[in-house]
Amino acid sequence: MANSLRQIPLQDIPNLPLPAHKIRTDADVHTWKSTQGYKDYAAFVGMVNECVVGVYMPWDDGGEELEGAVTKILQLLDTLDAWIDDIPPQPTPQRFGNLAFRTWGKRLHDTLPSLIQSILPQHIPAQTKSLLIQHLSPYLLTSFGSFVRMDYGTGHELAFALFLCTLSLIRVFPFPLPAKSSPPSSSPEEEDLTKTRRLSRAIALLIYPRYLRLTWRLQDRYNLEPAGSHGVWGLDDSSFLGYIWGSGQLRGRFPFPFPFLTAFVPVIFIPLQPYIPEPKANLPPFPPPQTPQHPQHQSSSPLLPPTPTPTPTPPTPLPP
Repeated sequence: MANSLRQIPLQDIPNLPLPAHKIRTDADVHTWKSTQGYKDYAAFVGMVNECVVGVYMPWDDGGEELEGAVTKILQLLDTLDAWIDDIPPQPTPQRFGNLAFRTWGKRLHDTLPSLIQSILPQHIPAQTKSLLIQHLSPYLLTSFGSFVRMDYGTGHELAFALFLCTLSLIRVFPFPLPAKSSPPSSSPEEEDLTKTRRLSRAIALLIYPRYLRLTWRLQDRYNLEPAGSHGVWGLDDSSFLGYIWGSGQLRGRFPFPFPFLTAFVPVIFIPLQPYIPEPKANLPPFPPPQTPQHPQHQSSSPLLPPTPTPTPTPPTPLPP
């Protein structure tokens, strides 16, 4: 697997437009699919997916020291999690979300520059850092929910994924550069492949689950609504990447264990459940407290393999 993720040189940053909200209609989605940004995001998600095939959680990289950027982002998420303890929910009854979430969001907004600066490499010039903070801030600020609607959904997860993608494009995550040609197998090429796998697995199996745990806690603590659900709850209200990267983890592991889908257990990709046969640990799309209190064959029948429909029993004739 070759790394196909392009690099944006730091000297090009001043010429790039700042992120802006441009997807407002279905037609805008089709327009986005023709952009370089969409190609970059698809390449990022696909690269990570390829690197987690057959790799389960917990993942420790064989005891190797984590890349500095990975450690810094994990520390950043720990910091944001600690704020939840500092900002308790308001005790007054509130119908949609708890207003304390806006207090949490204001603290995030006010500290964004220092938070992002803490993960940028020291060798980047100060002026370039200032520009990078402007480019990265909208993604990180949008990653944890809407502070206006007080909800959380897949669009916010996408913002965090784009944040990670942007860090990869500017090589804060130091992915090797794409090969300009296809040279014969060599030791440097193998080293590049190993580094790509390590970084991708750290993103999918360390950073992303830590982000999920933080968003779950925010949803639970501040009673956030599922964004765009119109009152109907679904398995993918809050998360897509658990399914996408989880599909890589499960690739080649067919058939799926049928009792896993029919028993009273959380839905696919739940980590470290001792009663689930291998693969035991895959990416979780939503937290166990939110799992349905009934079998998956009742709430999520499309996840099950096709089964014959039983012949209906004829009605009992009414007495004359």
